[in-house]
This record gives sequence, structure tokens and C-alpha cells, in this order.
Amino acid sequence: MIRVMEALLARARREQAEWETLRSKVRETLPGLVAVLVCEYGVRRVTLFGSLLRCTPSERPDIDLLVEGLDASRRAEALGRLFLLAPLPVDLVPREVGRQEIVQRALDEGEILYAA
Repeated sequence: MIRVMEALLARARREQAEWETLRSKVRETLPGLVAVLVCEYGVRRVTLFGSLLRCTPSERPDIDLLVEGLDASRRAEALGRLFLLAPLPVDLVPREVGRQEIVQRALDEGEILYAA
């Protein structure tokens, strides 16, 4: 039984270390992602929220960004550009039309990456 517990603990430590490495890699790419959103798509505000801010690993990690000022007709194009740059899938939530509970959670718990 002790060996099983030790193995489980070792696995949990390994998974946590992998998660921290991934979070660090994403953090390194965030300035570039924000620059694309601001310079190419005229976004006025970018807020990071979701699993990357929590300390526990996520089953399906992605980069959740609440954006303000993104023209709805260019959202798919912006997602495509970010897909090429980001180490994880990106979810852009437009503040103007996003589901209210998601927008509110992002505003309450998120980290502002850029604000004009």
C-alpha cells in the first residue's frame, strides 16, 4: 500500500511540474499574443482568466482571454493568428457580447494584461 501511495504522490508531483512548465511557457508567449490583438485588431483591453491563473492542472488547458474592442467580423481571423503563435488553444471572449457569467468571472478573477 505504501508503494502505491508513493507512486501516486510521485505522479502528482510530476503532473504539477509539467503544469507549471506549461504555464511558464504560456506566460512567455502572452506579450506577443497581446501585441497581435492590440496592433493588428485594435483591441482596447485584454484580460487573462481561467485555468492558467489557477494552481491546479486543467484537463483541457487553454488560454482564456477576455477582449474588449475586437470587431466581431474579425474574431475568427484573430483566433487563427493566435493559434499559430500560442502553445495552447486560445479562447477569445468578447466583453461586449460574451456570456454575462463568464465576463463577470473574468472581470472579478482575471489578470489585466493590457488596457488602453
